[in-house]
Amino acid sequence: MPTQNKWPDGETMSVPCPQCGSIRDTQIETVREDDLPERPEDCFACNAEFMVSPDGRTELVRATGTGTPEQRAAIVKKFPCVFDPR
Repeated sequence: MPTQNKWPDGETMSVPCPQCGSIRDTQIETVREDDLPERPEDCFACNAEFMVSPDGRTELVRATGTGTPEQRAAIVKKFPCVFDPR
C-alpha cells in the first residue's frame, strides 16, 4: 500500500520550534510506519507544543502564557486528538 505522507528516512528529524527557534530532534519512525500526517512535539526550551509535518513545517499549538484563555481554548479545540504511538 503506497504511503500518502512522505516522512524522511531515519529515526528522527531536526525541526525548529515555531515559537523560540530551538532545534528539536523529533522521533518520526512510528509516524512514518503508520503513515500519519503530523507528529506532535514539545519544546523543552520554551514549553511550547507544536505539530510537525513530513516536510519539516511546524505549526504552533500552544505557547505557555500567550493569548487570552479564549484563544488558548480555541487552539485546544482545533487539536482534540491524543497522540498514542502504542
